[in-house]
Amino acid sequence: MINEYNTTDYPFLSEPKPVTEQIWPDDTPPLITIDCKTYMHEKFIDEAINGFLMQKTTFRALVLIHDDASTDRTPEIIKNYEAKYPQLIKTTCQVENQYKKTPKTANYIKPPAIQSKYIAKCEGDDYWTDPTKLQKQVIFLENNPDYVVTYHDCIVVNEEGQLLHNSRLAASPYTYKLFKNPDKDKRDFTSRELMMGARVLLLTMCYRNITRKNPDEMNRSLFGDRFKTMLLGEYGHGKYMGDIKPAVYRRHGGGVSSQMISENIETQQKMRLKAFITFTEMFLYMARNHDYDTAVDFLYENFYKRMPALRPGKNPVDKAVNKVKMSYTYRAGSIVLFIPLKFIKFTKFIKKILHF
Repeated sequence: MINEYNTTDYPFLSEPKPVTEQIWPDDTPPLITIDCKTYMHEKFIDEAINGFLMQKTTFRALVLIHDDASTDRTPEIIKNYEAKYPQLIKTTCQVENQYKKTPKTANYIKPPAIQSKYIAKCEGDDYWTDPTKLQKQVIFLENNPDYVVTYHDCIVVNEEGQLLHNSRLAASPYTYKLFKNPDKDKRDFTSRELMMGARVLLLTMCYRNITRKNPDEMNRSLFGDRFKTMLLGEYGHGKYMGDIKPAVYRRHGGGVSSQMISENIETQQKMRLKAFITFTEMFLYMARNHDYDTAVDFLYENFYKRMPALRPGKNPVDKAVNKVKMSYTYRAGSIVLFIPLKFIKFTKFIKKILHF
């Protein structure tokens, strides 16, 4: 079910206006909440917040920033922004780090509940660059009830802001090597594709606020963005918006994803196992809440593709495949089929030309 606030009549301005210049009655519910989690991001948090403040919308937005007991100047910085924009920004600062603690500690400070119709996420070390981002994403969702989430691309920079890759969607999240088809994830996804683990970048997402408590399997997962994408797929399709300027994903030593490509082999292996555990939890959720075929499809789509990465060069699946490829039967079959396959591709190419 959709959040009860989604039935509210939200006021709209006639033209987009910077969120810093908008004045709303205090009882006006925000149409969208920007959810920002931060920890030890004093060097980056200004860019993240400025990405929020640059937005131009026709609706009220609210920024919720949750700091997980940073010991640097991050809490001070976000509180200064809250003091300057009290109607727009609300902060929560933990006194004790809560990361991966279950249950929460006695000192846990509960952040305000998100009661808006839509949610956008951006962590404190990343940032947005397009002032029309939220306007475009929200209006699309308003006009297309069959879609549950919108998203776009981002670039990758290092800790100093130097460009590492001009498209995170076009490259492997572990090696940043270009895919054979760099645009394979730059497209719309069906509901089923989202449920099967489609690759959508968290800091680019704007999605409907679905009322449900996070399932236990999600709370045990390291990569909540993949799990969130799967859950959203239960409610609708995904829209890729290529006309939005890429956001900026920052790769640095303190980032979780950066550990996936760490030069330290032991660190990398631990992170790959944790990623595999995330997909295990997703499968358990699918098996518990969906039919047999859907759960098995998820298993094939996600497990067998990732198994070789757990132990490159030594994986039994790789060995079995390579053994088949080295056999004389496989080689003879490849030679026999080479010309027919090329002819089929050529025929399809001619049909396309004639069609146009």
